[in-house]
Amino acid sequence: MEALINVRQERSSVQFLAMFNLPYPADPILEPHLVGLTFGQVALMQQVIKAAEGDGVVLERILNRTEGTPINTNVNLNKNVTYQDFLDIIIKKEQAADDAIINVKSSGQDDAKPTQRESEKIS
Repeated sequence: MEALINVRQERSSVQFLAMFNLPYPADPILEPHLVGLTFGQVALMQQVIKAAEGDGVVLERILNRTEGTPINTNVNLNKNVTYQDFLDIIIKKEQAADDAIINVKSSGQDDAKPTQRESEKIS
């Protein structure tokens, strides 16, 4: 059964390619820009014209065929955190900030005299 399906698919693809390569019967007066093209070239030309006129769906289709489909970068950023865990994180950050302030005061940097430029700015 699979062999029969494969044969049908091959025949339809060959027929499709043959149809795409047939010359397009363009009217030289109404469609001078399509004279000498095949059905496949005309189909692509019409898609490009629609994209140029602002058809977003066609433009996206053309870009996907020429550049490839964009990589799906959906990343789950959800994190299961309880309210207590959230509060603990805040407490740790505040304690780290308090420790940094205490270290600056104990090192004597807080009591340092202002430089001449800083005293000029103050006065």
